[in-house]
Amino acid sequence: MSWLWRPRRGRPGADPVRPPRFGERVDDRGKAKYFHGRDEELETIESLCYTAMHNGGGAIVVIQGPPGAGKTALLHECARHAQAWGWRVVRIRHDAFWDRESLHNAFRRPRWHTHVDEGGMTVLGGWGFFGRARKLSAPDLLRYQVMKSRKCVLLWLDEAQSLVGGELSGAERTSAVKMLDDIHNGGLGKPVVLIAGGLAHTAEGLERFEISKLRIDDIIELSGLDAESEKSIIRDWLEKESGAIGDVAHWVDTIAQDTDGWPQHISAYVQRASWQLVEDKGTLTDAGLAKVLEKGRADKTRFYNRRLRGIGKHERQLLGLVIACCGLNARWTRIQIEATFPALKDSLQYPADDSVSRLIRRGVLEASDEGEYRIPIPSMERFLVGYAWDLEQTNGGWVQELTASIMAALSRTNHYLTPERKALVLSGNIRELLTQLAAGPSVGG
Repeated sequence: MSWLWRPRRGRPGADPVRPPRFGERVDDRGKAKYFHGRDEELETIESLCYTAMHNGGGAIVVIQGPPGAGKTALLHECARHAQAWGWRVVRIRHDAFWDRESLHNAFRRPRWHTHVDEGGMTVLGGWGFFGRARKLSAPDLLRYQVMKSRKCVLLWLDEAQSLVGGELSGAERTSAVKMLDDIHNGGLGKPVVLIAGGLAHTAEGLERFEISKLRIDDIIELSGLDAESEKSIIRDWLEKESGAIGDVAHWVDTIAQDTDGWPQHISAYVQRASWQLVEDKGTLTDAGLAKVLEKGRADKTRFYNRRLRGIGKHERQLLGLVIACCGLNARWTRIQIEATFPALKDSLQYPADDSVSRLIRRGVLEASDEGEYRIPIPSMERFLVGYAWDLEQTNGGWVQELTASIMAALSRTNHYLTPERKALVLSGNIRELLTQLAAGPSVGG
């Protein structure tokens, strides 16, 4: 008879006890098996969830950053702790904002739940006591699912740039605007928090849905991890995952010099280290470490090439020369970057503005709040300089012409270079400058 009676659940959020803090770690990490760092970011999200839970409202949080910055790992961390509070966690796709089927599948309800009568009860096929049922719109279906859950709900959306970058019909846009507005204004009957992770233009792109930056409850910008967190992750993998025998300090320090605090790089290297130590039965050898570094660097190169997919070889060479002319960690306006591309003339694969747009969409270039662009992924600058170095070895005369054109374009757009830098670049010894930059140590984020 237990199925005939269940004790009524209390109102979610009524318990005055503060939820567990994000700082309390769990063993299963999902995308990041050993999670360290991001304490400030997690505290921010915790505070917003706590406020929504006790006020019965909603919140929208955007986690954005370049590829490999650890957005997905942070989303998993938030989801696991929300589950520990008793929240319902639902992972949605970008089309769930207008596609009932996509939203329905995210909540994993039986198919007939997508048909709900305005009067209340329906049966399979859409007929009920009050006549023909109507198909719910995506915003109405979300409200129904949230009420049905009887819990606070955490919606998490990965790769959110797909939401803001695609072409939508008028009906799809209207549905997305309504759903985002309901979440932000707490109009779903229960506390709902949306956490969206995407590339650097995600928050700006939400403005097309009438969600300006002022209406986003928080925008979290991710960059590299601090040195302590980086080494803690590497150490956990070596000691806990790989069964390393002895002191791992030398391996940790050496690998950290190559990973630049970048979560994607760290993940690639520790996976390689784990496999190598399993093969060597936990013995820490110099030969084994050399293999890890070699394979990790190859993984970094593959990662960079994936990021640069659709960017032609000549464009890569030109961008490498721009970096060499301006120095590492340089910043440019979009106009300044676009002004340098016509130097390629007939070799340019795409128009200058289209080439720069591709670099932005791929996360190779990232804009700051001041509107300046930079290359945010550590050591990618030296990777691109390597393309320019290869070109100089085969066609040094053309490199000198390109360098002069780049300097002229930057001068016309008022890009500031110190007199010392100008003299160094225009000295005619660009080969030495490229050699130094391409062969130097990785640049931290």
